Amino acid sequence: MKLDTVFWWAPSARLTLLLAGLIPSALASAAPPETLLVAFKRDVTVISSSDSEDRTDQIRRAFLHRFGATPADAQSSTELLKARLYGLATVAHHAPDEGLAKEAAALASILHHRQAADHREISYVHRMLLAQRDFDGASYWSKRFPEVQLTTVPKVERMSAPQRHNAYAVSADGSRLLELHLDMHAYSGVLILGHPACGFSRKAAAWMSTIAPERRPSTVRWLTPVDGDLQLPLITDWNALHQDQALLIARHERDWPFVQVWDTPQFFIFSNGTLQLHLDGWNERTEQALVRWLDLQGQATPDEHIREQGKQSG
Repeated sequence: MKLDTVFWWAPSARLTLLLAGLIPSALASAAPPETLLVAFKRDVTVISSSDSEDRTDQIRRAFLHRFGATPADAQSSTELLKARLYGLATVAHHAPDEGLAKEAAALASILHHRQAADHREISYVHRMLLAQRDFDGASYWSKRFPEVQLTTVPKVERMSAPQRHNAYAVSADGSRLLELHLDMHAYSGVLILGHPACGFSRKAAAWMSTIAPERRPSTVRWLTPVDGDLQLPLITDWNALHQDQALLIARHERDWPFVQVWDTPQFFIFSNGTLQLHLDGWNERTEQALVRWLDLQGQATPDEHIREQGKQSG
């Protein structure tokens, strides 16, 4: 006698979530590396062109969706190692991360052992280490691959004070960085996020230079975004031209929680550590808002004129 038995199985909610997380990773690893890379590049292009403030998180999620969370290893194909390394470098470009740099270094080392690593891939890791502000690691990487023309790693002068540094000042010749601590909890003045290669940042700096000394803000700081390309030659040129608006280099994005997107230029006006006004971009509206704010400086107390400026800009 034949028995037809039907089994019905309902997985728990926890197991369902686990399976849901494994399926995309399994599908990603099964796809050809070239397909994964093309799809990921397309994702990044779409995300980067949006105005969303969580573009960084979206790019990271796109990477995990295409490549999975499980790191590649010595058993992976050369093509997959190269594709994943490019993906890691892309994510780190938008949000430097120590874990990403470590995995990238491991993949590049495997490729080098196979004699399959090109100079560009070695440079990816070096740039990631610089973006993570791991200058010792970047120096070691440079010595390990002397045949690759990697960016010279500047010497870093450590802070003697107990505070944790959140920025670096650049020496006149660009060979040294000095750790600095900007106390934003008590800051009063303007913090400008700029980039030496950004034309709008340069226009803003030129405009600031035209302000009469008696009308200039008492404290102005310029800060460059976190980046694996330190842009030291451009920064030294900028600082020589704008000695009263010297660019500092940000250490980590997490040190500047009020910055949602690291586009340049941006203007953050503080009073006793409290952000009172944020202006984005360099355009007629920003210039007019700064003029009004400067006009109000001599007519009210700092807290009063900043609150009034916020009302006018809104």
